[in-house]
Amino acid sequence: MFESEYVTDCAGIHYFKDVDGSEYCYSELEPANAHNWFPCFDQPDLKAPYRLLVFAPEEWKVISTCRQVGGPDKTKIVLGSPVFRLDGDILKEFTDSFKGATFYAVEFAKTEPISTYIYSMVAGPYDEIKPLKDDPELRDVPLRLFCRSSLTQYVNDIAEDWFRVTRQGIKYYQEMFDSKYPFDKLD
Repeated sequence: MFESEYVTDCAGIHYFKDVDGSEYCYSELEPANAHNWFPCFDQPDLKAPYRLLVFAPEEWKVISTCRQVGGPDKTKIVLGSPVFRLDGDILKEFTDSFKGATFYAVEFAKTEPISTYIYSMVAGPYDEIKPLKDDPELRDVPLRLFCRSSLTQYVNDIAEDWFRVTRQGIKYYQEMFDSKYPFDKLD
């Protein structure tokens, strides 16, 4: 069992409360902060595969390095219900603190072996922005932008430019390294 707390110094899992009162958390693992989130060796030459299961409030979006297992469907969990019980002191404390609260479980696919600083998790009531049209050359690399609601109006103004430049970058590096983009999406 490993326990860590949210931080506000961008070292591990960062917690942020926006001007509108919305709460967000996200990982910041560079250059060597992954050990603040989970037990690991924080050095680029030691790689491992990662899998993640997140329990989050119903209104939150949860994003990680890989796609969700089973698509965007949400599995509801009512903490403290006979169907869902957590064992162990820390987990029991969590269950008791949120007894009766409804969360949902999001599971992410296992990564290929990667460095700790590449792994990511983002969660909160983010707005999702998708490109207006797909690029036929990059159909296997879906692009999405996630932003805080307080910034959506500004991000919408530049989203298509971001998608265009990102696609150009992916194509450039695929050609330069003669290798396909190594992940199944780009958020």
